[in-house]
Amino acid sequence: MRVIYDLQQELQGVAPGPFTQAGPVLVREMPLANAKIEQIEDVKTICIYHRAEIQTGIDIRLDSIPDLAAGDRITVTGRVGPQKNTGGKTWSVALIASYPEDGQITQHTSPDPIFAVSHILEEEQLDLTLYVHTVFWGAHLPLMDLFIDSVLVTRFEKPDEADTRDVVYALAPYEGEEFMGSEEAAVRGKNAPFVFCAGYPHLRALRHGDDIAIHVGNRFNDWDGVDINLARMGLRTGNQYKIAVRGRVDGKAPKDATIMLQGIPGFVWKKTTALSTDAEFAFEYVLSRSEVEKWHTVRITTNTQGSSVAFFICGIEIRRME
Repeated sequence: MRVIYDLQQELQGVAPGPFTQAGPVLVREMPLANAKIEQIEDVKTICIYHRAEIQTGIDIRLDSIPDLAAGDRITVTGRVGPQKNTGGKTWSVALIASYPEDGQITQHTSPDPIFAVSHILEEEQLDLTLYVHTVFWGAHLPLMDLFIDSVLVTRFEKPDEADTRDVVYALAPYEGEEFMGSEEAAVRGKNAPFVFCAGYPHLRALRHGDDIAIHVGNRFNDWDGVDINLARMGLRTGNQYKIAVRGRVDGKAPKDATIMLQGIPGFVWKKTTALSTDAEFAFEYVLSRSEVEKWHTVRITTNTQGSSVAFFICGIEIRRME
C-alpha cells in the first residue's frame, strides 16, 4: 500500500496555533471557519470551533495532490465534541463533493463521537474539492466542535513480485533512529512511525534491559489506545499477515473488561480478549486479504467496561503468512 498524501506529515513543521492551510487541506472560506492546531501527544489535530453553521469545516483540494489517480482511497478520521446534541437528535459527519459534482459521497452517523469517512475516488472526481463537516436530520443543527485527526490518501498496487519478508514489523528498542532519549520518554511519531497514540492517553516508552514496552495511561475513553499504522508497512495486496500482541494490565481490571483489536476505517472489533487485574494478556489475529486492501490502521484499545484501564504493550509482531 502506497501513501499518496498524509496530513500528519504535512503538519510536522507547523506549530500549534491558528490554522488556515496545510497543503491541499484548508479551512472553509464560505462560511468562514474558526480553526486552530492542537498538539495531543504526537498527533496534531485541526480543531474547528465556535461553529455558527453546519457548513463550517475543512476543504480538501484534490487537484493539489500530486499523482492522484482513480482508485485511490481518501480517509478522514477525527472526533466531534464536546457540545452535546439536544433532544437525542441524529447527526452525521459527511464527506461531500463540491461543484461541479455537488453531492454527499459518504458519511459517518452518530452516536459514536469518533468518526471515519472513506471513499475510493473515481476519474471524474480527481479535480474536485471535498469538504468535511457535520450534517443534520430534521431541524437539528449539530454545531459541536469538529476535530480532524487524519486526512490520508492511499493506493493499493499489485506487487511486481511476491512479498518475501518473514517479519514485516516487530516492536523493538530502535526504529531506524534512536527510539528513546532516556529511560522514560514519550513515544515520538517520527522515530516510531508505525505505532502512535489514538485519542488522548499518555504514551511512554519504557526500557528494561534490551526490551521495550509502551505504557498506555491516563485513559478515559474506550478509543484511547495505540494505533499500528499499516499504511506505512508496505503490505502487499493478496497476502495475509498475522498480528501478534502481548502485554500486561497495569492495575485493576473491572469485571467484563476486555482488550481488543479494531480495524480502521470502520472501527470493527476483530479480536477480543478478557482482562484480569495485573495480569498478562496476548492475542493473535490474521489480517485477511480484503482487510489488507481496506484498512490503513489497526487499534489496540479496550471495551466500555475497561475504558480507563492502563496497560503495557510489551510486544507487537506482524508476520507474513505462507
